[in-house]
Amino acid sequence: DKRQLYQLIISQLNDDGFSSVAQSLSDAAMIPPPSGIPTNKLDQLVQLGNSVIENKLVDTKMMDLTGDENFDVTMTGINLERDSIRSTASPNFVTGFVATHKLSCCTAKFSRDGKYICTGSEDNSIKLLDVEKMKVFNHLSKDSDKHSKSYHPVIKTYYRHNDRVNDIDFHPIQSLFCSASNDKTIQMFDISSSGKQAYKTFNETHNVNS
Repeated sequence: DKRQLYQLIISQLNDDGFSSVAQSLSDAAMIPPPSGIPTNKLDQLVQLGNSVIENKLVDTKMMDLTGDENFDVTMTGINLERDSIRSTASPNFVTGFVATHKLSCCTAKFSRDGKYICTGSEDNSIKLLDVEKMKVFNHLSKDSDKHSKSYHPVIKTYYRHNDRVNDIDFHPIQSLFCSASNDKTIQMFDISSSGKQAYKTFNETHNVNS
């Protein structure tokens, strides 16, 4: 009931010493000054509502943690030996290939078809790699095979930027990718081209992060 709400607001305003504001609201809402409402009733209701909301949020978070719908938020602690507590196994990472940049690798992106991956580095270079060759590279038994171009994952290394490469992205359809650098340029490359030159360069006024 909005009338009851306005009465509580008017009463609270009077309790807080804002009698002129309370009278203005009473006149505007055409509600006479309320009587019989306990002091600070609205303030108490708001505090109670906030307390209920906070308890529900805690209850929800603890239920997510324990997986127990009957979890009691008033409990003093959590039994870490409970079977209901979910545990997530750590993922296993396998090194497929080290791109051999001279400095840190800043970005790496897969092409949309999953055939290629590009890496950009603080050494200003970009490496284009063959994903299938990366998968088999570490399984080669002979060092001579690992140094052979037929098996080596790196297809090309581009040295067109004059500062670190911050980001790389592939065209969704065509065999193109672009790179963003601290040298204030965006470079466009054609994978199908035999050369290593950028076919288009966009100059910016600031470092290009993405």
